[in-house]
Amino acid sequence: MSSNCFSLSRLSVFASLLAFSLTASASYGQTAALATPRVQGAVNESQLTTVRGNTLPVARASVDRGLVPDGTPTGHMLMVLKRSDAQQKALDALVAAQKDPKSPSYHKWLTPEQFGSQFGVADADVQAVTSYLAAQGFAVGRVFKDKMAIEFSGTAGQVRSAFRTEVHSYSINGHTFHANAAAPQVPAALAPVVKNITLNNYKTPMAQMARPMVLDRKTGVSHPLYAYTAFPEQDLSPGDLGVIYDIPSTATGSGVTVGVIGDSNINLAIPANYRTLFGLPANTPTVIVDGTDPGINNDATIAYAEIEVLAATAPQASVNFYTAAN
Repeated sequence: MSSNCFSLSRLSVFASLLAFSLTASASYGQTAALATPRVQGAVNESQLTTVRGNTLPVARASVDRGLVPDGTPTGHMLMVLKRSDAQQKALDALVAAQKDPKSPSYHKWLTPEQFGSQFGVADADVQAVTSYLAAQGFAVGRVFKDKMAIEFSGTAGQVRSAFRTEVHSYSINGHTFHANAAAPQVPAALAPVVKNITLNNYKTPMAQMARPMVLDRKTGVSHPLYAYTAFPEQDLSPGDLGVIYDIPSTATGSGVTVGVIGDSNINLAIPANYRTLFGLPANTPTVIVDGTDPGINNDATIAYAEIEVLAATAPQASVNFYTAAN
């Protein structure tokens, strides 16, 4: 991740994708709340409201390294939108019906577009938000299909002008990141539909790094490449996982595509070596970079673990690895 760019909040993106997976058919026995416009009147920049909960606790004055130059590019930023109380109530009922085997809506899914029309922000309100962002000089990217988030980019100076907050550089234990120094503000007219604005590129450090392991082909037991006897451990082979979790050998994953989300790129040779080591069929993941390529960083170990577990439990499944710069 470049130290001079902001980027999408991984948490925000994941929450948005999770919303897609929890949708179901609207035939659950009551009328679903349709999206209705909630932005009333003109968007007046002299009447502002603060978007609460939008500062990082770790961005303290003691680690503040000063103002970021106005021309610093932001990369991806994300404005997360919020649905009305009526929509949330209807969505909760819908999800409950989707989980109820006795409901006619049991396991009946909506497309992202159908979800957005019922439980997302109204088109008129999306237009009001994107128009405001464009008027502030930001480049507006995609509107998510569920109409719950808008991607945009610009400069630190535009952030200060549009959201009335400076962007500072912070450093913690050698880890440098950018973040807004105060909670952002938006025109009061937009407040009913704005939930969160991602204005930082902070990345939570990994608690620990995975250690290289060596497989003893004679015994089938693996051990750390470097001696470390305080906590002896053994790795599990694909066959072990199948036995422990009662995965039938016929469950190969053939015809299924699985998505893995990360904030590091990967070296495709590593999952390939894992498959070779355990005699699994070759199956190269498809890497899809969203925006700025984060390169290969410490979080690659998380991606390798997830991809290798998929290889062990569903060796013929296609894997799409989606990555962005945070």
